[in-house]
Amino acid sequence: MPFHRKHDATPRCAFKSVTVDIDGDGSKYGNTPVKFTDLLNVTLTGFADKAELATLIADAKKAISELPDPSKIKADDVADESAGEVKKSDAEKAVTAAEEKVNAAKAKGAEVGEGDTFDIDTTDLKAVKDAIAAL
Repeated sequence: MPFHRKHDATPRCAFKSVTVDIDGDGSKYGNTPVKFTDLLNVTLTGFADKAELATLIADAKKAISELPDPSKIKADDVADESAGEVKKSDAEKAVTAAEEKVNAAKAKGAEVGEGDTFDIDTTDLKAVKDAIAAL
């Protein structure tokens, strides 16, 4: 694979072929060769800075873990904060902040969904949003 730089300092690579592991398991069966016969511009995606992604995922999980208990969210005019109740407006701000963190992580390639198989479990975020909507 020749590697060279043009005068604009942009790295360039020349490939004769690339093997793609379609199913991601490294098996011989899943690899499919892709051959290039002409010059081709290729943009590689999915190689986000892993440390940055890990930080964004951790920030999103922390924001979700700090959301109020859905059963404690009350209308602003009736919430008794001394009893541990949370005003609807404060819960909405917490949801907005958590969603911003989740969206930042998603933009870098994190998976979002319900359950432990995802990088960010948004089940609690949905529960808080549902409690707010019910008021």
